[in-house]
Amino acid sequence: MCGVLLWACLAASAAAQTAVPSAPPAFARAYALQVAGDYEQAAQAYTAFLARYPDNVEARSNLGVVLARLGRTDEAVAAYRAALDRSPSQQAIRLNLGLALYKSARFDQAATEFAAVVSAQPLNLQARYLEADCQLRLGKPEAVIASLEPIAAARADDRVHAYLLGMAYLRTNQSQKGQELIDRILRNGESAEARLLMGMAKRSIQDLAGSLEDLQKAVELNPDLPGVHALYGQALLETGNRDRAVIELGDELQRDRTNFDAHLLLGMLAREDQDFDKARVHLGQALSVRPGHLSVRFQLAAIHVSLGETEQARTMLESIVAEAPKFVEAHVSLATVYYRLKMRDLGDKERAIVEELNREAQARQPGGATSPTPR
Repeated sequence: MCGVLLWACLAASAAAQTAVPSAPPAFARAYALQVAGDYEQAAQAYTAFLARYPDNVEARSNLGVVLARLGRTDEAVAAYRAALDRSPSQQAIRLNLGLALYKSARFDQAATEFAAVVSAQPLNLQARYLEADCQLRLGKPEAVIASLEPIAAARADDRVHAYLLGMAYLRTNQSQKGQELIDRILRNGESAEARLLMGMAKRSIQDLAGSLEDLQKAVELNPDLPGVHALYGQALLETGNRDRAVIELGDELQRDRTNFDAHLLLGMLAREDQDFDKARVHLGQALSVRPGHLSVRFQLAAIHVSLGETEQARTMLESIVAEAPKFVEAHVSLATVYYRLKMRDLGDKERAIVEELNREAQARQPGGATSPTPR
């Protein structure tokens, strides 16, 4: 596979190019320009045509196609939406709308459109796989399992299906199910996809050295495999090679500027280096991919703590612990903030929470490390 979803993206790009046999000459001219690859002139011709025939669905859809080819994604999205307003049952247009949203990193909106296509056309694998990819990017592997597990028996030889479902299993700590899909992929020979999944599986059982080896091999086999540099970078960090990890995470962003993990990890590393401006850029990008993500918000709150911006830090941390009461590090930081604000009673309360959560963690994992107690 030359990138799991490349074939799907290419197919969707042309899905809504529609010629109408009895079209007026102005439409035929716009379509001819489009087919010839003169997208700028085609866009102008479709726009002029729509000024006279605003309800023409084919022209609005084709305008979306040429605008997407020109990289004018927001305008393409508007054109597709206008076409769907006039003809909501046109699933090819909805698929292209989803793809335009996907390419502009609006994965939550793209997933909604792809899901609507799947609802209307359950056998549309292109839409189903694109939705699954969006859900993985959004950190929702359970949604991928719900979508792909019911068709698993019918897709026994489908490597794309196996890869996406395997990723979802491994991200939900279902290692045995993930291993079955790795074995299925390996039956077709050595591949970057199988090595990546094996690396994730070994990491889940704390075989960090083995995980690093498999992910390095995955990078060598296919450096363009989506997400492989980010996972390899994370493995390098976990095994103590910080400098090389930064290079790999940067390589991921060269290929995919929307990779959540790469932005989060680079943001964390920049914060550790006290390069707070750089950290905020990366963390802001991560938050745009997964709005409201707790780990990203915690990192931003930690920057406020480091800068002595205690009120801002307090507001963010109180929100985080309200949503995630067992987020130990957030309680630690909040206690520190309360002490700095001379709110000793609240600080003591947070300190007690940290101690209780640490006791619970020790009970689950005897001998495990605990979070530091705030002072």
